[in-house]
Amino acid sequence: MHKQQALLGSQEKKVALGLDAASISRDMALEFLCIDLTHRPTALSFEARENASRNQPCTEILAKSYYIAHTHRTVAVVRSGFDHQMCECLETRNTAVLSLLVSADETADRNEICGDIKSNVKDIASEFSFQPQFKVHVEAVMPEMGRIANSWMEFSTSKKMLKATLKSNKWDYAIYEDYEHHQTLIYDFLSGGRGSCKVDPAMGERLGFYLVPDPPEAGKSPAVTDVLRLTGKSGFGSENIILRKTVTKNQKFRSLKVIQYDSCQKIKTSDNSEAIVKVTHLVSNTKLARTESGTVPVQIVFKGKFVSGPKAKDKDGNLKKTPIEHTYNFFHYTTSVGDDDFQTPVGIVCENRKGPSSFPKPPLYIQFGQEVHDSSTSLLFTLRTIYDKEFNFVTEEFFDPKPGRQAVNRFDDFYAGISYNIDHNTGACFATNISQMTMVNDFVKTKDGKIQMMTPEQFWNIEGVEYHYNGKKHFRGLETEAWIGQDANTGFTYEWYFTFGIQHSMNDDAKSEKSDPHRIPYKRMFWPDNTDKHFSNYYFQVDLTEPPLLIDLSPCYINKKFISLFVAGLTLERVEKDETLVLRRAVTTLTKQLSVPFTRISQPQIAFKGDKGYILFDLLGPPKYSSDLITQHTNQPSLDEVVSTLKKLTDDRSLVFEVGNKEIKGEATYEEFAFSSPEGAGGGYSAGALAGLSLAMVVVGLAAGGGGGYWFFIRH
Repeated sequence: MHKQQALLGSQEKKVALGLDAASISRDMALEFLCIDLTHRPTALSFEARENASRNQPCTEILAKSYYIAHTHRTVAVVRSGFDHQMCECLETRNTAVLSLLVSADETADRNEICGDIKSNVKDIASEFSFQPQFKVHVEAVMPEMGRIANSWMEFSTSKKMLKATLKSNKWDYAIYEDYEHHQTLIYDFLSGGRGSCKVDPAMGERLGFYLVPDPPEAGKSPAVTDVLRLTGKSGFGSENIILRKTVTKNQKFRSLKVIQYDSCQKIKTSDNSEAIVKVTHLVSNTKLARTESGTVPVQIVFKGKFVSGPKAKDKDGNLKKTPIEHTYNFFHYTTSVGDDDFQTPVGIVCENRKGPSSFPKPPLYIQFGQEVHDSSTSLLFTLRTIYDKEFNFVTEEFFDPKPGRQAVNRFDDFYAGISYNIDHNTGACFATNISQMTMVNDFVKTKDGKIQMMTPEQFWNIEGVEYHYNGKKHFRGLETEAWIGQDANTGFTYEWYFTFGIQHSMNDDAKSEKSDPHRIPYKRMFWPDNTDKHFSNYYFQVDLTEPPLLIDLSPCYINKKFISLFVAGLTLERVEKDETLVLRRAVTTLTKQLSVPFTRISQPQIAFKGDKGYILFDLLGPPKYSSDLITQHTNQPSLDEVVSTLKKLTDDRSLVFEVGNKEIKGEATYEEFAFSSPEGAGGGYSAGALAGLSLAMVVVGLAAGGGGGYWFFIRH
């Protein structure tokens, strides 16, 4: 019954159906007029010579309400406020009557437009030999629109996607038929700025480009012959397309020998208009360059008329069945479709686009390198970043491209509110309040002017931004998934790319990364306004394991003391397995036991003297503190007080480190003279000299009072 209701035009004040009044009996007309009264919450009344009161019997009301205009061959239906229950007495016989009335009119239009088309194609599968994907340039000639539009049409069965561009002197559109998620994406590039996008979940929008077929059932992808409207549903109920093949000797078009196929189809538009058209295909089996198939579409013609809906009426709303004749000429047909052909445009937010997953959860800590490209200035610079919300710090290492120059480090300590800038070229250290730093993106200011470290959601541009899925993007040898969103407060647009498939590890599937649930960021694009000018961040060496906490602030402090701790149970085998984790846990233990921030444990290292394992570090004096930090930590013990606490802990055998998993622990013993400070060891290597090594074992000389070498493990 829903179909019959739709044919009556639920959104229109008047619906005129072409009906032969002479063939309709009075009883049939009564039943027909009652259909919408029965099934709509707002009832209908009909043009009549008398008005009926609400308390009259159903049949009497209908008898006074129906009116058939014999001269105009129409039944006019107008909205009113009658109770829909008035006609329940005739409900059971409505469907069959309406079907007869509508189908008779449709059959007449179909015969007039298409004639009697009968199939003479026995086996569609053997009739055509299309490849499962294609790309073709289409010239669309649409006289009633006064337009000749140029388009590229691309389709892939495996990608479950069809793309059609539409360009004219006034239009610049791209239509993406996403069959996997059953949605149509329409991009308008002339709507201002970078363009706009809307999503059609009904997959009915065609922008007048009626060559694009009706979508299949949700989750299914059409075949190439369906896309070219040679097979599939005809539009007439459940009927499939009926093809009539015409082979004319020496029939040619554009110097190509062609075969003609005719069919009758009903096309629908997004405004609920319907047209019945005769579809004529010209295809060629001539082998063309750059194709792997002998079947090539050459031309498709739609010729018919709109039979219902707004496009079938004149300006006064009268039915006139507007003619339609569209010609689609195919050029440059190829079966080569690349990975980039179906990528949706960057920088344009497509609200409510459906996707397989939501925006990835940001990590609590991460390390990564990145190249930053500025499209407006063509500048490029490289840096390496560590973000650790657990220990409240961010480091950035800037690489100077000038020959002979080393990196410059910036360490933002959100425990103290101090930013340390260390120049490895000169050894100089400059410290200032974090709030005084410019071009820094790791803190936010509160309403009272204080600062605090960005949360993971703020650091990854998630807070205040509603992200929408933006499809799969293929670049740098990987397939990624993209999300795009605009900050409601600033108007900034962000587009993020995360690895797809290789979700957990970019470092040879390391065990510690394999179990991490976070997706790996691969690229970020950022637009500060609605122009094409943007920044691109390309991420590499992404590491989601816990940062090693190997922070060296010793150049910034004169007051410091070298510490060597013997740790029972610390073995070479364990250190080789996961030196970073052992060091991070050691620093964590020291900060908790000594009640100091981890920044005072400078340059931690692991060394072995024979089979004895040691943890070495510089213990720094108390840091300065910024007054503009939202949380103050000013009550810090002096260096002497911390050393005294350390000695007491070791004397009491209460300083215990994790040397294996969390169940394997080792007591620490303070051995003040077991090692000399690396910077003071005669003939040895300083920490700076070892900075270029990556997890290497180095012999650094002889210990005072000991024999043999020290094996240092240093991770840069």
